[in-house]
Amino acid sequence: VHVPYSWFWMAYPGYKPDVAKAKQRQEFPEDAKSEWMKELRQLSESKVKSADGECVRALENLLIATTVQDQLKELLKLGKLLKKDVSEDGGVANVERRFIVATLVSMHSLCMCRHPLQRALTRLLNTLPYKESVTEEVRQRIQLSLGSASVAVSHEVVFQQISYLEALMENFPIGNQCLQDQIVTVLSYFDNLLQSLLQRIDSREYHICLAVSVKGLVTFASRFLNFLQSCMSKASGGRECDLPNKSGETCQAGDNFDDDISLDGGSDCVTVRSESVPLDIDSCSMLQKHLTNLLEVTDRVLKEEMLMSVTDLVTSGGMLYITFLRILHSAKADLRHAVVALLDTGRYESAGTRVCSLPELSQVCLIQGLISKVPHSVLLSCGQSNCTVHEVLFLLACEIFDHSSRAAIQYVGSRVLCLWTKVTRDMCYKGDIMEKSSLSNNLNSTGATTRKLLFYIWSYWEHPIEGIPHQMMDIFANLLMIHKSLHSDEGNSFTGDIITRLLSVDHFVKPKYIFLGLVLNEVSVDQILQINSNLPSDIMSVMEYQTQAPYAGNLWVKLLCKHQNEAKTDVWGPIWLDPLFGVLCNGSQRQRMFINRYCLSAPDVSDSALEYLLCSFPEVTSSTKQDDSILSAQLECLKLIVNRSSQKGQSSHDSYWNMLDHALKSLSDDVKVAAMGLLCECRHTTEPPMEEGLNLILKCLPDIMNSQSPLFRQQIQTLLKQLFRRIFDSGLYLLKKHREDKLPDQVLIMKGFMTKFATLQFCYLTPLVSFQRRTFAMNNLDVICRASKLVQSDKG
Repeated sequence: VHVPYSWFWMAYPGYKPDVAKAKQRQEFPEDAKSEWMKELRQLSESKVKSADGECVRALENLLIATTVQDQLKELLKLGKLLKKDVSEDGGVANVERRFIVATLVSMHSLCMCRHPLQRALTRLLNTLPYKESVTEEVRQRIQLSLGSASVAVSHEVVFQQISYLEALMENFPIGNQCLQDQIVTVLSYFDNLLQSLLQRIDSREYHICLAVSVKGLVTFASRFLNFLQSCMSKASGGRECDLPNKSGETCQAGDNFDDDISLDGGSDCVTVRSESVPLDIDSCSMLQKHLTNLLEVTDRVLKEEMLMSVTDLVTSGGMLYITFLRILHSAKADLRHAVVALLDTGRYESAGTRVCSLPELSQVCLIQGLISKVPHSVLLSCGQSNCTVHEVLFLLACEIFDHSSRAAIQYVGSRVLCLWTKVTRDMCYKGDIMEKSSLSNNLNSTGATTRKLLFYIWSYWEHPIEGIPHQMMDIFANLLMIHKSLHSDEGNSFTGDIITRLLSVDHFVKPKYIFLGLVLNEVSVDQILQINSNLPSDIMSVMEYQTQAPYAGNLWVKLLCKHQNEAKTDVWGPIWLDPLFGVLCNGSQRQRMFINRYCLSAPDVSDSALEYLLCSFPEVTSSTKQDDSILSAQLECLKLIVNRSSQKGQSSHDSYWNMLDHALKSLSDDVKVAAMGLLCECRHTTEPPMEEGLNLILKCLPDIMNSQSPLFRQQIQTLLKQLFRRIFDSGLYLLKKHREDKLPDQVLIMKGFMTKFATLQFCYLTPLVSFQRRTFAMNNLDVICRASKLVQSDKG
């Protein structure tokens, strides 16, 4: 059973959820707070200088503040006072300011992790003129907080101590320097904390406690590595240096591994970010001992069967194990022997059964750590049976993936296979894989590795666990790039076989269209059409189904866009747009809706494709059901063209106004609404409507007002409201733009339209007109009045 992380910390007594901690007032322990207040009262009663007295009162106000805003305000005031008159006060020679500095350092150590007050204290301590006093107080605080750490400390104390270490390492140069000076103390603290975690893991009271302890181990290891990276930064300034290793090799700084830290016990130094950091003998031996203990503890965690239900923790444990292994074996030869020895733990009996002391999930996580953390030169070195370590890791991952039915192992196994192909792809790009090597031969079109990966792809691309199909998709893309890099001469036959396999799959399989889109990055559209020339029609045939339409439409857009770059319009137009035109004219309403949504409305579809499709429609002279379907498709294409351009561009189509005229005379209300939408709607409200469009509206308005459908009249009225708003906005814009006495011609055209429109509305207010028509006319006149009141102009 998978247990959420939020449950783990509830195993600790006194658990409180971390809800909006950053906005809460920082609380300090009562014993420390009472001691500070007692000392402050004594200082207030004594005769001190006025400046020091103000500092004492500001610190006292800081301790009794009720909100975090008040705390930050008082701290800012205290900082200004401390930086004032520093020369006449003689630094921190007086007792009052020494106590204030010591109190600020103590408050910094007791603040919650990344609390606003802690960050403000960090900035203040960095800028105080009393550098020596701040450094001495921080050094004493580290010894007091970490030097006396007990093995049986509570979780709250451990969390506070680790948070304080993190605060010292973040944007705090003084704290970082103190950690460097107190490295023995910090390493001793880490050793005590590790013993505490070991006791909790050994107790094994119940599952939640064990999971919490391992979570603490992961947090501890992360902070420990951060500590090494931060405290060892006082190195040689990034110069090139030769580092002798245990095996006597000379490792150039440029040849170091991808990670930041490596331990060199032979020369008593640590390599951090390619910089040699010398350590004394005690510190180096303690560091090596501590890392060795961490490696052993992580190994014990990976063998714990009770943790196998917490996948993420086991995954983190596997990554940590390989990280510590890589740090302890800085030489590549030593690391290769350690990796081979680790792989040899899975020995084989005569029957071929693999025997290993680790659970399957731990094995997969270790393989993942090896692939991601070990450098390429070690992975490509010789391992078992004259195979490279990289090939052995693939075989082990495949074996576990094949024989396990657990969903967690299958998910992690698919992620490991995806990582393996990604690393292999990077090796190919860097030229690390030789052309005639065994790995290269296994990755050709008929190689064992390629066949195995393709088998996984075809078998798991529709797996019910959501993450596995995504991993298979990435594996497929990486495999195509690997094959293109290693075996470019076999590219046509390999990709041709894959395309043939994909096209033979049933049309209702969704991954088919995704994988065809991936293959399209490596081949031309003509190669796909040579295998199946009916692909455009096949894609259009599945546009009626909601589950397949988005994937099929996306593939159609990719094929069309790439074919446009490869061929001329007279080639790609009939291939891709003629089948779509047939579905728009003769298909169902559901097909037309999905084609407009997933094909024509895609941003990658060019205007030239839409214009080609619009010119393909025949001229409509009657009003039948077939003609209404054609008009509806025409209007949709025209709407897409209009929405993409800043200007409508109707003048570029000779049959534009005739088409709208036929659409407004159609018997279908939907066609009329679509045509009115093209005439009334516009993305730019200050763009004036064209005269031809206004004349068409006046021409068809009597028929619209005679409609018996209340819904249709409501839709038309909504569109007219947008037209009126657009007329008034564009008129006001033109009046502001043209300051001469004579009105612009476009304003006169819109004024004449509004006069004729209002006159027509008044004609429908006679008693002989039906109530619905009179209501329609009154609503239109009301809209005109409301819109005109919003525009104030002297040239009305």
